[in-house]
Amino acid sequence: MYALFPNMLNIHIFFACCCLIVGSRPDFVCHKGQFVYFHYFGPPVCLECEPDTYMSEDNHTNINCSPCSWVNVHAFETLLKDCTATSDTVIGCIPGYYKTMDGAHGHVDLDCQRCKQCEGANSTVVRNCTETSDTVCCRRPGMFLEGDTHCSDNGEYVCQRGQFLDLSAPTGPKCLDCPPGTYSYKDNHRDTNCAPCTRPNAIEHEKVEFNCTSFSDSVIGCAEGFFRVVRHSLSYQDVDCLRCSHCEERQMYTARPCGETFDAVCCQRPGAMIQEIGEEGRGICLDEHTN
Repeated sequence: MYALFPNMLNIHIFFACCCLIVGSRPDFVCHKGQFVYFHYFGPPVCLECEPDTYMSEDNHTNINCSPCSWVNVHAFETLLKDCTATSDTVIGCIPGYYKTMDGAHGHVDLDCQRCKQCEGANSTVVRNCTETSDTVCCRRPGMFLEGDTHCSDNGEYVCQRGQFLDLSAPTGPKCLDCPPGTYSYKDNHRDTNCAPCTRPNAIEHEKVEFNCTSFSDSVIGCAEGFFRVVRHSLSYQDVDCLRCSHCEERQMYTARPCGETFDAVCCQRPGAMIQEIGEEGRGICLDEHTN
């Protein structure tokens, strides 16, 4: 077969060599926003993802970046956040539609569905339609939810995420939506207040990555020129923003640019291999720290 198709032999030899090169370099990895590129001659290198592609994995040997997801306006989708070199597009639904949250993995992956309209026998809205849940309708005012969608009037009021229990109404307790600037992530609760949304501290170089919703807190990141370090805490908000290193100011080469969660790595020469150290996104140049 190779006698008839000599180019196929060359291709097979080339990729076999590539696998041997990577296998013999267990320390060689690429980072978020990069992919492994093989030369016909010479060692592999890390290149930046092409436009409209991304790589969210860190410390990997993938030879391709993933294509960015596209908004399908015919499926009632809308853009929430643009695709970047390190993260895929964030897609939501237009007003009046919702996507179901995948509870097992914590992400939204289903088609946009039209929000239910409360009419006829079930004409009372007990939970409004949100980005990830449908409207819930009950027979009459004063009823509440048991579980996610079951209406009940047995006298013990519980509220769902995005709501709080109002005890001041003359008709009796009822669940109301969280006011703007507050949220509640709990289901089947009797909290009488929603929690205030976390706000970024500009003095600490913080910024909002994802806005607060009625059922989830803000996600805080770092301003341009800084990277995030998450401390040992149950809260994702417990972060420090540290200033990125500028290799050119130290007359050194940038072996890895500063990213969202790691610092730049500066080396004495171009093409140096690096190794992660510590818990603050730091790295060292291997060839400059070997005996």
